[in-house]
Amino acid sequence: MHTTVPRIASLTAPAAGIRVASLSNLVVGPASAASGDVVTTTGTLALSTATGHPLTINGDLAATGNIDLTAGSAGSSNSLDQINFAQNVTSSGGNITINANGVTGAHVPAGGNVSSHLFVPSTQVPPPTVAACIANPTLSGCSSVLPSLAVCTSAPTTEGCSVVLPGLAVCTAAPTTAGCSAVLPGLAVCVSAPTTPGCSAVLPALAVCMTDPTTAGCSAVLPSVSVCVAAPTTAGCSAVLPTLAVCAAAPTLPGCSVVLPTVAACAAAPTLPGCSAVLPTVAACTATPTLPGCSAVLPTVAACAAAPTLPGCSAVLPTVAACSAAPTLPGCSAVLPTVAACSAAPTLPGCSAVLPSVAACTITPTLTGCSAVLPGLAACVATPTLAGCSAVLPPLSVCVAVPGTAGCSAVLPDLAVCVATPSAAGCSAVLPSLASCSSAPTTAGCSAVLPTLAQCTSTPTLAGCSVVLPPVNVCLSNPNAAGCVVVVPPVQSQSDGPIAQALNTTINVINAVTPAGGAPVVPIVARTSSGGGSGSSGNDSGTTSSTGGPAATSSTPDDSEKKDVKKEDVVAQKTETKKEVQKKTYCN
Repeated sequence: MHTTVPRIASLTAPAAGIRVASLSNLVVGPASAASGDVVTTTGTLALSTATGHPLTINGDLAATGNIDLTAGSAGSSNSLDQINFAQNVTSSGGNITINANGVTGAHVPAGGNVSSHLFVPSTQVPPPTVAACIANPTLSGCSSVLPSLAVCTSAPTTEGCSVVLPGLAVCTAAPTTAGCSAVLPGLAVCVSAPTTPGCSAVLPALAVCMTDPTTAGCSAVLPSVSVCVAAPTTAGCSAVLPTLAVCAAAPTLPGCSVVLPTVAACAAAPTLPGCSAVLPTVAACTATPTLPGCSAVLPTVAACAAAPTLPGCSAVLPTVAACSAAPTLPGCSAVLPTVAACSAAPTLPGCSAVLPSVAACTITPTLTGCSAVLPGLAACVATPTLAGCSAVLPPLSVCVAVPGTAGCSAVLPDLAVCVATPSAAGCSAVLPSLASCSSAPTTAGCSAVLPTLAQCTSTPTLAGCSVVLPPVNVCLSNPNAAGCVVVVPPVQSQSDGPIAQALNTTINVINAVTPAGGAPVVPIVARTSSGGGSGSSGNDSGTTSSTGGPAATSSTPDDSEKKDVKKEDVVAQKTETKKEVQKKTYCN
């Protein structure tokens, strides 16, 4: 495992090795040093940090195989590559290898199975003292200063043996480690004071005492009868309490109250020995299912669901009413009708809990039973807002593509809605086409399809403008009508002069006496020069037609001549203009 975390609280691998490589400083165990195993494995153990990062052991490490501890690398010259042994490191069946610049702490491993690869300065140094080796047994030369393991085993009080002999934690975890005979307490001490540190490795195991309670030391291992009566599940009580057979024959013996199974225990496990004398009969439970222990006597809900006619099932299965209220109750599958039955007869008792809901069928209409839940197409056409109709009526996309599909009348928007909002979804299938409106502009809905008069006035070439703009004859009669500006463009005129006023008055008189049904008379628009302007004088006269329209202009005589204009001259002049209009009634 590669990690950058600063601390690993504990690691356990009962049947495998452990390998941790840290890219930063690493503390193994609690934040502060404390005894107790924090890393245990029956395989190998390898802990390492990157160069420049120390490794701190704040809890006991125990492994069956080899242990490899590295800070930086073997013999690193980086002074930061230190291993601080604040707690014990033991291997019951392998070697301990230490690779670092140096080591510190009161629990540096030592012994024949420990090898250290630390930084050695190039200059020769004197051998360390015993005190120095006690403080740091991994110092170079300590192997020749400290006493041997054999010496310490026979005389554990010899100076330096505290770092030569294995620690108590190591011996407790692995009592056969060399030197542990001098570390662990004696059996007599442990029998009189079983809680003495190390006695767990000296006293016989509970399993041994349960098999043979007469083994030396078992009196300090097995619980007393009183303890077992108070807490029958205490480990070892099976070797202290009387047997079930004995209690069945003499139930008043001390301890039998906790040997015979309770009703609750028999309810949970009816086949326990002795339960036949504790549990009620099937007949009693059928009559009164709430008796203690009946749960173990009556058939299970699963059994009754598979075979509802089993004896006692009438007291086990829920009622139809209960299943209708809570269909997920165990056993309801044997009580409620099937979906097929409810699809054929939806009013059967319990069908409300069997058939899918309208909401579920709205989301997934193909669910079994939805045919009996969703409303019919006719009902949805009549009332589209009915719950479930969104799954019955065709979707808008289908109605847009094929408006005649059954049910589309309730899906597509009304014509009035589309006339008000032509961009509404589905209106493309409701409104008439532009071609239809161009042929028959009075068709219902064409007002929302054809361009507006303002649009056609701005862009006369828009599709459909041919039926929106007024015809030429209307514009000839009333040039000021809306839209006529692009049908018959106006002629620049000056209509407020005296001559124009006189001419228009005369024209109005003529129009008033024109017989009905006659050809349209185009009014004569007087044109005068803008005094001082170029191109014509006050004496020039003539009749012209403006480009793109039939409007004609009259000559502009002098003021004295205006008073002598005769009605016949005006009529003749209008007749000439009329002829010109009949020849040219289109826009250039």
